[in-house]
Amino acid sequence: MFKKATVLVVVSAAIASVALTQSAGASESPEWSLEDCVDAAGRPVTKLSSGAVCELKNRKNNQCLIRVSHMGQVDWDFASCDSHPKSARFVKEGGGDLKCDDTFALELGVGGSKTEWFRKCVNPQTVGIGICSEDVNKPEKKHFDWKFKGCNAGQLEAGKPFALFNVSKGDSVVFAKRASKVVDTCWNDVMKEIPRVGRQCPAVRD
Repeated sequence: MFKKATVLVVVSAAIASVALTQSAGASESPEWSLEDCVDAAGRPVTKLSSGAVCELKNRKNNQCLIRVSHMGQVDWDFASCDSHPKSARFVKEGGGDLKCDDTFALELGVGGSKTEWFRKCVNPQTVGIGICSEDVNKPEKKHFDWKFKGCNAGQLEAGKPFALFNVSKGDSVVFAKRASKVVDTCWNDVMKEIPRVGRQCPAVRD
């Protein structure tokens, strides 16, 4: 009887360990991909390196994240990828190939009238996800505040899913509906899946 109990405890512990690992892995939401990419010299590529310019696509709403000016909240929003081609740049800290778990700086607005580096805000904004941006022409404002997570090991490839993880926040950005006129991005740990309603971001400011 004692041996049987011991075996059951060991098996139960192993199952719990696997469940915990699966839960931890599931915390990253690989719902983004990089599409229609070119390298720093403007040549089309599928395997990505620092300086690559792409469309940053969310696979939940099939739209791309672009730079849009907003008062009191993050200066980004979703739009048709075709209407804003190649508007996101990814600069790796230290340069070289972009790989899963690499840290990088995110620039939005490439090809437009204004480009900015994006990062977690130091001071809270009025509403929304709390991501701030600064002029890309000021090198000291380049923030290595992002990581590719939840993706395959090795060099990042166009079209393959990953989680857009913010280092300062310790959480990934996901698509979720918010109140009217607030950009539909949320932190993964805050987002709620509501039956027959879909993804919602209940926080007014996070």
